[in-house]
Amino acid sequence: MCGGFCFLSNAAVAAAHALSYDSVERAAVLDFDIHHGNGTARAATERWRHRRRRRLPGDLLSLSIHEHPLYPNTGAATTMATRFFSPHHSKMVVNAPMAPGSSAEMYQENFAMLLEQLVEFDPQLIVVSAGFDAHQRDPCLLYTSPSPRDS
Repeated sequence: MCGGFCFLSNAAVAAAHALSYDSVERAAVLDFDIHHGNGTARAATERWRHRRRRRLPGDLLSLSIHEHPLYPNTGAATTMATRFFSPHHSKMVVNAPMAPGSSAEMYQENFAMLLEQLVEFDPQLIVVSAGFDAHQRDPCLLYTSPSPRDS
């Protein structure tokens, strides 16, 4: 059942395809836009569950910064297994939900946390998933996205 704006998570498909090659052991998808990357998060979780049954560590990490609550109503911080993932003990999903009205400083702080997780995971491939719908004139946007004049 479809539950978001994308019928197919191109970023998750690209990362999974890259992981089929021996040269890529770990891949990450970094999703930054107004909506949660629920398809990518689900792909990472399902891949982790499949690998866990074979006692293999997770190899696909989904990181998402987004407004919450907002459609598709997924991606709350409580859906993270732990704030800091462990390839053996988490669902390989790190969410950084932003409350409506959040400041640019809060966005930058949460994005920095995602980058820390990305560095810790040490992927050979990073796929960027950016819907570019977090523009300041987007009618769905309720948090304050950082702009060059905020820096």
